[in-house]
Amino acid sequence: MSNHEGKPLPIELAQIGLTAMEQNLWKTCADFVRERKSSRILVTGTERGCGTSVLAASIAVNLARHLRYPTVLLGTDFMSPSLATYCGVPGEPGLADVMGGSTEVKYALHSAPGLAELSVLPSGGKRVPLAGEFAGEAFKIALSQLSGSAKVVLIDSPPIVTEASTTALLDSVDAVILVTRARVSLKDDVEEARSRIEGAGAHFLGAVLNRFRPEFSRSIG
Repeated sequence: MSNHEGKPLPIELAQIGLTAMEQNLWKTCADFVRERKSSRILVTGTERGCGTSVLAASIAVNLARHLRYPTVLLGTDFMSPSLATYCGVPGEPGLADVMGGSTEVKYALHSAPGLAELSVLPSGGKRVPLAGEFAGEAFKIALSQLSGSAKVVLIDSPPIVTEASTTALLDSVDAVILVTRARVSLKDDVEEARSRIEGAGAHFLGAVLNRFRPEFSRSIG
């Protein structure tokens, strides 16, 4: 048995237990992937700071630890590469290196400590995203390889409203989870995000309102 076996990952220590809203979304996600041979699920937000990486990592850990589904957590946010820290794996090499041709997927895919069912392909070193790269052949080949070895690929992406590159990811996924932030996310942005998701034909699994407190007198609805 590994020395790491049974020990919680950093994301589990940072977020002990899911909120009621996140718990319902986790169940919805589990139901969606259960009857499918493989699934690609995009986790995105309306703007930066919503908490997409935390939620993506939490769901990935739950799928791997509790359902024993072979799961890959894929980072596509080159401006905010945080998945590696949450999952206790090296930050590089990552997707940026794979797409740049300097390494192969198998060398950029890191196993989460003590959790054999979860692998993480981080975004890699911080850099500015390139126009059209998620619609390119390099990304599609990498995603196809990941899907071939896992039941679920969870993709942590940049904000869908403010980052044009994220829209291209919609063509490569089966379902989308939208993350918003209380007292920050605007209702118009939420509606725009959902319109883009549904317009691309992706299944909308649901939304999470992060940092909500009952004393807030207004919400995005």
